[in-house]
Amino acid sequence: MDLTHDPSDQIMAKARILNTRIGSPSALEIAKRIPHQIYARHRSAYLFDTEHSIHGRVVLKLSWTPIDRLPEGAVYDLLASTDIENIPKIYDRGLLKDNFFGHRLEYLVIEHCGIPIDKHFEDIRTQDNSSTRAEKETEWILPQVASCLIQALGHGILHRDMSLGNITLCKGQVKVIDWGYAKVLGTTDLDIDKIAIRWHFDKEMVLENEAKHDPLTGTWPYMSIQVLFGSPKRDIMDDLESLFYVFLDALWRLYSSSSSDYTSPDPRLGFQFHDKKSLAATRAGILGSKAKYPQFFGFNSCCRNIPDILDALYECLFYSDDRYIGPILVHDPHYKRAIDNRLASKFLNAAAIATLDKYQGIGNTESTDLPDVSNVQAHTLADTATEDKVANRTAANDVNGNIETV
Repeated sequence: MDLTHDPSDQIMAKARILNTRIGSPSALEIAKRIPHQIYARHRSAYLFDTEHSIHGRVVLKLSWTPIDRLPEGAVYDLLASTDIENIPKIYDRGLLKDNFFGHRLEYLVIEHCGIPIDKHFEDIRTQDNSSTRAEKETEWILPQVASCLIQALGHGILHRDMSLGNITLCKGQVKVIDWGYAKVLGTTDLDIDKIAIRWHFDKEMVLENEAKHDPLTGTWPYMSIQVLFGSPKRDIMDDLESLFYVFLDALWRLYSSSSSDYTSPDPRLGFQFHDKKSLAATRAGILGSKAKYPQFFGFNSCCRNIPDILDALYECLFYSDDRYIGPILVHDPHYKRAIDNRLASKFLNAAAIATLDKYQGIGNTESTDLPDVSNVQAHTLADTATEDKVANRTAANDVNGNIETV
């Protein structure tokens, strides 16, 4: 397939990527399709493990997305104009179809990002002193991911889909991938108007529609309590809470059987899904005890303690002025959590801390009475919302979920 378009259209003119002549700058030799088990409403993505004539092994991602949603390539263009670390390199991107019955077909040629974090911890399981190694890896990986999310926030970009498959490792590098569900905030300092023209979308319509999808977007096992309970607006704390669950899930792989033996329903209470509000209420209940909550996420008495850096993130997410705020997160969808800089310094790098100092509006300015945690489950209502991603346990692994490191 060799698609050519108006040469004055920079994006469409570059849409000549499949089966092009070997030796040309954009030549790709497709080797195999990567299994991709994400079930999204009105979306479809196909991933290929490919060889590029210049860049070597890469991933080709073809995505059908509605024209009223933000193109992933547009987000990467915005990110590329910043100095945010841990973002994958994009060698080529563009549109193959800009409007086909209300959908666009875009492509990305992405650097090969290795293996997802759960596979990384499964590999550690076979090594000597695996628990010590896992703790050190957590102390090394978590700050990079959390800092990437904070730095993106500083430029007005919220990821909104932290999951096992969206944190990858390759040759000693950590990458935060799959920005296809990201949202551009009104506080952005980036040139969204230029990007909208370049990627053929209506800026006002797309940004408004992305905001409406705040309660729906993400991968359900890692959604925050407030998002699960239908909060109308996403915040950086929701992404950090998702990151907390991702690491609990990834670390559990260190002590569990092979991922091929995982069963459904999940035996861990903290990840058992019946409906979104039930899961939110359950988590609000079990996270109230710092000493006991790990056992509800699969860490029994034979497991090592949760790494200190993850404990710091836990306290930052679920405590305010030494009070547990889980019930507030369930009962007040508009409650805004503040990031405690004392705790944040334990899991963020210097650049992210500096971003936090400049960023305004994430702290809670009103006092909220703490409801009785024992009544949290009783207030759970039937969940009628539909997620962008189907509640399927096997859908947890994302873009590079089955890619192996060379």
